[in-house]
Amino acid sequence: MRTVGRAELLVEELRRRWTGLRWGRVVLDAITLTSPSEAWPPTIRIDYRVGDKRQSWEDPWDVDLLREEPLESAANVWLGIVHGHMSEQGLL
Repeated sequence: MRTVGRAELLVEELRRRWTGLRWGRVVLDAITLTSPSEAWPPTIRIDYRVGDKRQSWEDPWDVDLLREEPLESAANVWLGIVHGHMSEQGLL
């Protein structure tokens, strides 16, 4: 039996809550864990569209503080990080 790590559980929560989210002209298409399931902090990749242009962003999410927080809280903080990144890139 395979053990599911916290990073994988976080990505499952992110997918459930945020896949398909639309911020103006940006749509979140996919959220993928690119680091091992048990690794913390995780590396997460998002695939998104800006209009018809497909893009991705992968980040070694270095917020170790949320290791013990509920997954819902960690998912909300992660979404804030993504929103901030997209704002800095002028996408929103």
